[in-house]
Amino acid sequence: MNEMKFRTILIWIGWCVVVVSILSIAISIYSQILLQAELNKIADDRLLVPMTLRLIGSLFSIIESLALAALCFFAAHTISPLWIKHSPNVFD
Repeated sequence: MNEMKFRTILIWIGWCVVVVSILSIAISIYSQILLQAELNKIADDRLLVPMTLRLIGSLFSIIESLALAALCFFAAHTISPLWIKHSPNVFD
């Protein structure tokens, strides 16, 4: 029973991270669309560098979120049975 609680917690954390990363992708795409619309109005080359840096930063954030979710799922399915096997009274 303890193992199932631990796995459930890790899986829920993983799903929360997945949802947050999907929201991050949506917000990033929306902000890039708005920024591109502003660039089309202004047509100034000085805004191109901040837009590129913002896009790179949002991509790294998305990759980091997905990696954290993958780590939670990996821990839930691989590491947790070994850890609980060696310390059975974790949740008691």
